[in-house]
Amino acid sequence: MRNTIVDTIIKALYFLGPLKWYLGLKNYFSPRKYILMFHRVTDGSSHGMKAISISNENFISTIETISGHGDKIVAIEEIDNFKAKRDLDFHLTFDDAYKAILDRALPYCDQREIPYSLFPVTNFLENPKPYWWDIWDTALELGEYQILNFSFFEYFPNAELTIDQNFSHLDYNTLKSLDGVTREEMSCHILDKLKKKHVGIDIDQSFGWNELEKVVGDNVHIGCHTSSHQFLPYMDHDQTLSDINQSISKLETFTGVDLKSFAFPAGLYDQASIRAVNCFDFSYKFSTECKSFTENDQNEDRLIPRFNINDEFVCDKKGRFSPAYFYWNLIRRDQHG
Repeated sequence: MRNTIVDTIIKALYFLGPLKWYLGLKNYFSPRKYILMFHRVTDGSSHGMKAISISNENFISTIETISGHGDKIVAIEEIDNFKAKRDLDFHLTFDDAYKAILDRALPYCDQREIPYSLFPVTNFLENPKPYWWDIWDTALELGEYQILNFSFFEYFPNAELTIDQNFSHLDYNTLKSLDGVTREEMSCHILDKLKKKHVGIDIDQSFGWNELEKVVGDNVHIGCHTSSHQFLPYMDHDQTLSDINQSISKLETFTGVDLKSFAFPAGLYDQASIRAVNCFDFSYKFSTECKSFTENDQNEDRLIPRFNINDEFVCDKKGRFSPAYFYWNLIRRDQHG
């Protein structure tokens, strides 16, 4: 009953105008940009982490909602152009170069000349395979706690982690803090066991260099997302520099263009990793803080926040796409207030 009432109020605020009016007024007096971060845009035929997934239909509905309201999707070079106006500016980013986005999301944008930024992980371009978090999320979805527990404590016998139906995003933080190389080996071991038990299982993965060649175009900006997708706060300075430099070298050789942007893996950073990233000449550095990008964010570190867009962000309580909930969540989750 409570969900139904909340649902009705939010949709009424949208259709009667106050939601959009409030956003426009806020944008006029404190100009801001909304950077939308996508990962998996999928038809649902493959497995992957739900928290970073959105259906093809909901993705297209989101873009049509933005365009239908007179708002604009801008190129990366325009996100730091802060002019006072009522209409909102958005920029689209795609992290990790998931194979699923080749199905409809990128072709949809390319056909309509919608600009976007793509942040591939170069080691996965060379050897496309599922990311460890998608393997774990799939195992959890299938209830394979025994496989996860056995594999985890085989590789990390001294770690403390409870792996059961109550496993949450906070538990993923424990996994992120572990040695990256060992974590990858463990996840490959889990994947092998899942494939043996669930024959034909399809877990989404990165696409490769051949697919990237077809993606590159005038409306596409390619940025650096490291070589390995290891988490920078858990790497030392030299490791971070080497990892980023390898990615830059390969992508610049491939595209023939100097890289201007960087996205922190999983949005994780500390002062040491910021100093390492600042050793490179990036004009745009993206975090995953859930807030709009304002002129006041243009400090020395100049980290650009992004909203993680998934099905839950754009759907109502019944799981149906809702323009009202999309705009409501832009307001409700904006840490800038």
